[in-house]
Amino acid sequence: MASQSAILKGHESMVQKPLLSEDGVLNVRALEKELAEAIEFDRVYKRTDEVKKRAIHTSANYDEFKNRVACANMKPITSKELKEVFKSRSLSTNLSYRKLAQPTNKETPREIPVKSDLRPPKTSAEFTATWKRYVISLDQKWRYLQLTKASGIARLFRADIDADLMVSIVQVMRQFWKSLNQNGYEEASFILSVLQAFSTVQRFQLILCFLSNQQLAEIEFLLDRVEQYAKLAEHKDPSSMLSDKRLSALRRAYGIKEPVKPTCT
Repeated sequence: MASQSAILKGHESMVQKPLLSEDGVLNVRALEKELAEAIEFDRVYKRTDEVKKRAIHTSANYDEFKNRVACANMKPITSKELKEVFKSRSLSTNLSYRKLAQPTNKETPREIPVKSDLRPPKTSAEFTATWKRYVISLDQKWRYLQLTKASGIARLFRADIDADLMVSIVQVMRQFWKSLNQNGYEEASFILSVLQAFSTVQRFQLILCFLSNQQLAEIEFLLDRVEQYAKLAEHKDPSSMLSDKRLSALRRAYGIKEPVKPTCT
């Protein structure tokens, strides 16, 4: 987790002062400081681990789980601090009200963000911002996905991906596939490549724990429809992106059962 990585990083970056001077005298202060840092590190580590174990069972979604773990070592706010927060908020609210109450002749029309020059994102933050703010229509989102490529998604979200973002991408792929009347080899191959890219995320299994049955059904729908198309198109090449072997591997990765095949009697 991010909080645990920060703890370990902070522990490794501690400045180690020599406990013995050149004359062989023990540096008591350095020893006390090192011992105190070790005790604090151990306390924070155990606290974070306890929060993880509780949060995995009580969190409603993956984002809530991450937030709880990130706040594991925060001290509870005191009543005095709480009063200061409400006091400052009250002052800022009054100032905002005064500013709004002042008459003005200038009207600033609300501008809708436009992103005409789409380009492959360099970071996960850039992809997320563009996906949510600048590409609105189904065609725009599909084009942006193709521009990013499945390999780009795997690289950008190698460590983690927001569960809601992943679900949003899955829904776009489902809608686009439906708009094509579920017909298109390149599109079907691309959809499987993106689903496979998601499965390479380091925390993929944890993310799946927080997906609802309906969200998992979206993924199962895609796999079912692509598999049906593959059979109709008779793409039997084992190296094909639509091969039975690849589809089965993706089903296992997402914890989706193989469809029941009819038996001839």
